[in-house]
Amino acid sequence: MQEIKSSHSLNDIISNNLLNYDFLSDWLSSQRWSGLKNIYVKNIKIIETIELKTTSDKFRLVLVILKCNTKNLNKIRSYKFFIPFIISSENNQNSIFKLICEGGTYFFSYANHYLEYYQIMYSIFSDEDHNILSNNQGLDFSRASMNSWKSEVIDFEILGEGDTTNCVSRIKLKNNKNLIIKEYRRIKKRREVQFLKFLNENEFKLVPELFGVIELKLKDLSYNVGVFMEYISAEGDGGFLFWQNLYNNLKNLALDKAKFGNIENIVDFLENNSDFKVIIHDLSLTIKKFHQKMNNFDDKLEYFNNNDITFKEKNVQNIINQIEIKVENKNVVKNNKFFKKLYNKIFTKSKYLSKIQEYRESMV
Repeated sequence: MQEIKSSHSLNDIISNNLLNYDFLSDWLSSQRWSGLKNIYVKNIKIIETIELKTTSDKFRLVLVILKCNTKNLNKIRSYKFFIPFIISSENNQNSIFKLICEGGTYFFSYANHYLEYYQIMYSIFSDEDHNILSNNQGLDFSRASMNSWKSEVIDFEILGEGDTTNCVSRIKLKNNKNLIIKEYRRIKKRREVQFLKFLNENEFKLVPELFGVIELKLKDLSYNVGVFMEYISAEGDGGFLFWQNLYNNLKNLALDKAKFGNIENIVDFLENNSDFKVIIHDLSLTIKKFHQKMNNFDDKLEYFNNNDITFKEKNVQNIINQIEIKVENKNVVKNNKFFKKLYNKIFTKSKYLSKIQEYRESMV
């Protein structure tokens, strides 16, 4: 754990950005939601802080707007993140760094690991008159009807073990109801919330019900940094089924050199030996209904062209890298040209594109 020393008080440090936070570089780049894995991060600064009131004198809950620069392939980019920290005088396994300053020693931890964080956020959210705004800056909570959700948080679960592109947690309420809080750590314009609102308003039943949105307001700009929505029990995400099927098929094919050496046989194998055709059919219908609804979004038809499925070297290399990790027999993936041909045949030289175009025209 990093140990930082300062001659200033904790209040001054929080309020006036008196530290250089480059020591957070490794932690930040290790978080999947940052999108900065294996990228050099520097010039980390806290540019805004929002402190939430707590009922305890054992910790403080501070939401920070963190700005940093990255350098990758000689390109410098700037990012902003919205991150909640629990500050306490007690050390624990979730502590990220230790601050020794005027007035005492404090430990900073990522707040998503604490029940108190969800209790405070939910209490603000379920109070229709409560927002965290000062001079029109801060957090603005917009809500749907919450009458049936008046309760308190008694437990939480971080979904995906935290290894997700956004922070998704299930919170359990005292009245035995569950809901999801999804938080967007990286500050940028997002359309997902607009899509959810649109689909909810148009009674599309195949997305979670949206209960409210957390909006971060900075100067003249506003960003969606979180949503509260319906919890739907599921076995997993739809994409994983396809990835697992591809992995299993490739593993089986690795044992049959005759089939593995013939692209036509492999394509037939992948198309005709799937054990989840019913699932694929149901997912296809769901996706169709989704696109039919979305065709009215912004009064525009969805734009689709050749570039959406054109062969890309980077995509194939990412797939190969993942397969190398999963497949025990690594000889399967030594010949990159083979996978490029396979990818090319399935997606770009087959009738795949024309079928999608025909389908899209049929929806208009």
